[in-house]
Amino acid sequence: SKGSFSINKLRFPTEDEIRATIKRMLESAPYQSRPSPEIIAAATEQFAGEAVIKMKKWAECRDKLDDFAKDWDRIKDRLCRLTVRASEMLTLLLTAGLPSRPEKFQPTTTRSAYEWAIKFAPFINNRFCIGDLFYWANEDAVAVIRAGESSVSKSLSAEGSVGKTVSSYLHDTVYPIMTEALLDVAKLHPTEPIDFLSEWLLH
Repeated sequence: SKGSFSINKLRFPTEDEIRATIKRMLESAPYQSRPSPEIIAAATEQFAGEAVIKMKKWAECRDKLDDFAKDWDRIKDRLCRLTVRASEMLTLLLTAGLPSRPEKFQPTTTRSAYEWAIKFAPFINNRFCIGDLFYWANEDAVAVIRAGESSVSKSLSAEGSVGKTVSSYLHDTVYPIMTEALLDVAKLHPTEPIDFLSEWLLH
């Protein structure tokens, strides 16, 4: 362990371990209609083929992890500047009138399906995602996300009030005018729609 980054916790799964994990997850997925064993077997091979490619790329980085750990403080600082905190994202979602919980998605989804998808994210294709970091670091992604939700839930009512206040203000003052302006843009198809919109709003 160097700083707050522990190399010893990292995992480098074999192809057999990847297939076993994918098969286990597909068998336990919250299906509305359970697929046949043959379909699960075929899906396991499909997902495993993609995941193995990514895991091999990950294994190739093994020799570079000491340098990564030594530079972790700088990397972490940069990540913090590039990413949005959970409380900030919550404010943005509420202000925009967007759902902040899976139960409010359209179409709706269940909490169990949402959490299963988070755990399965590393195996969907050979592109890297945040789910890979949780998996390779041997962290429970769902537990981490639940902790994040818990940390912002205390301010949820306050944030909700802010979101409703802003949303109500925009709904009453800005949306009606912007809707009318955008309808004119759609009808007239001006050559320079942004300039047209600016002139429309000024007059």
